[in-house]
Amino acid sequence: MSQNAEVLVVAEQKDVDLKAIGAQFRDAREAREISIADASAETHIRQLYLKAIENGNLDALPGHIYKIGFVKTYATYLKLDAAQILTEMNLIEEITPDYSSFTYAIPVDRQRRPGIKITLAAATLLFIGGVILYVSDEFAIHESEAVSEEHVALPVAEVHSVSGLDTHHSVPDLEVAPIQETTVTEASAVSQVSSLPIADFPVRIVATKNAWVQVSDDAGKAVFVRLMREGETYTVPAEGRFKLNTGNGGGVKLSIGDKLSTPVGDEGKVVRGIDLSKDSVSKVLERSDVPH
Repeated sequence: MSQNAEVLVVAEQKDVDLKAIGAQFRDAREAREISIADASAETHIRQLYLKAIENGNLDALPGHIYKIGFVKTYATYLKLDAAQILTEMNLIEEITPDYSSFTYAIPVDRQRRPGIKITLAAATLLFIGGVILYVSDEFAIHESEAVSEEHVALPVAEVHSVSGLDTHHSVPDLEVAPIQETTVTEASAVSQVSSLPIADFPVRIVATKNAWVQVSDDAGKAVFVRLMREGETYTVPAEGRFKLNTGNGGGVKLSIGDKLSTPVGDEGKVVRGIDLSKDSVSKVLERSDVPH
């Protein structure tokens, strides 16, 4: 018999054996009155692959690893001898690869865990970093509280609706920038500003009640973000154009010099996109005309 004929005989014999083994799966499933759909749902293997196993068509499975996994899972599910079936299908060798033939980038004798000194040094650095971060946060909190305690309470004017304020502009998602500290105006300075032109004074945001306030520039970047407490003020930068967002429209007013507007919105309502340019605020103050 020629060599080609021998190969053909072996291939045919192997194909017959796989079909016979596949028949064991089909017989076991039908004996338990389990449909292909139910078996697929229980084993999480596609019906296409379960049918291929039952037909002895392992070439239809996606790869060697899947062949072993699918056959073993399906055999176990049907209470068949998974190890024996894998051996009969010549899949047993793929379950136990020879790891001794693997090539490692680092010699085995040098593959070891970090020493105790390195571990302790890393832990020490992490601890010191945590302490520094904690102390820095505590210092920032105390400094912020100290500024808040120095504020001078401002008189609350009679509440009117402010006409002319555009509170419906959509504002892009804002990038939070570093928080500026609130500038608190001394009470003694208030009495000296009434005689000066309004153009000589900056625009200020006055919190008559606790309110979350955010000031953003034209690019949508926040230049001031914080919860302002009653009586605190914030001076808007002179250079650039800025807009105001607040979570409590009834607790925020605008001011230039000794002029104070009515609240920018309703109590507890979110207000967005208020123009903080001096021209825009001046027009609002002319309509409000409420003395500081």
